[in-house]
Amino acid sequence: MPTQEESKYCDRCKQNVLVRKPATNHILHLILSLITVGFWIPIWILAAISTASTKWRCTRCGKTI
Repeated sequence: MPTQEESKYCDRCKQNVLVRKPATNHILHLILSLITVGFWIPIWILAAISTASTKWRCTRCGKTI
């Protein structure tokens, strides 16, 4: 599963750290939508919404940011 990475301040670690959150693989969903003649689009939308609502997580301590 693809991930997004950024640098943010973590309150627990008291410093800027690398943070990650899952991302949607849009290329895969586009291919699946083309193969299934559009039937995959609702699943694509649900996947995009669910990954958009996830929070960033510190890679050092695991705390959500």
